Amino acid sequence: MSFLALELLEQRRSDLEAENAKIKEEYDDLESEYLEIKDDNASLETEKNELKGGNAELKNEMRN
Repeated sequence: MSFLALELLEQRRSDLEAENAKIKEEYDDLESEYLEIKDDNASLETEKNELKGGNAELKNEMRN
């Protein structure tokens, strides 16, 4: 393999490693965002269930 071909391969490898690092960073950011949204969703689900329970209690009180 010629010196030029080796240089080109090394440059390509370096470019791919930089691209991979960027993709990993984006993935980590998205994963953090996903986990935050997942936590928010769980909180909203809990709040929804509490409101449903309160609504059921009010309906029972109105019937009595």
